[in-house]
Amino acid sequence: MLVSICSNAADGYFYKSFTTLVDTNRLQLEHVRNPILVDTNNTSPKLANTVLSVEQIRNEGRVGSLRLGRPKWLHPNCDGGHRMDFADCSLVFAGNSLSKIRLGDMANFGHGLSASSNLKDWTQVLGKPTVQNGVSYVYESNGKPRTVLLLTFHENGETLFPPTLYLDPPLTNWFKKVRQ
Repeated sequence: MLVSICSNAADGYFYKSFTTLVDTNRLQLEHVRNPILVDTNNTSPKLANTVLSVEQIRNEGRVGSLRLGRPKWLHPNCDGGHRMDFADCSLVFAGNSLSKIRLGDMANFGHGLSASSNLKDWTQVLGKPTVQNGVSYVYESNGKPRTVLLLTFHENGETLFPPTLYLDPPLTNWFKKVRQ
């Protein structure tokens, strides 16, 4: 489960090295290059040949069984936290907790869905969104953790961005952000 990844990162060598080597209080526009923290040769996909359960994503905040290793790229203070980029997904941590999972273009889901499935296919499986703002569709669950699945499409219904899963986002900030 992804929640367990958070505590392992917080307690382990990687997180301690990260906070020692990176000034997490200042905006850093470039990615981290320190070989203790990143492995630019880490190009193996983390979700390859995995069919992701839409139900587990929405209700449990669980995305397959990720095995991380050092990220290919590390971006402090990026995308609402510290972003770790892997070959086919990105993880964003707020402090030492996982807050966002950006899935890659090649992600496959149950019910025949993929990251590139169109709006009609997604709504056929998921139904009516919790909130819709233009081309953004928000599916919120009230489970533990509370999750928000964000799907974004072009006006013609084709995928604009791959799905993003938010774990326990603040209610007021999230909906303010979506309505802009």
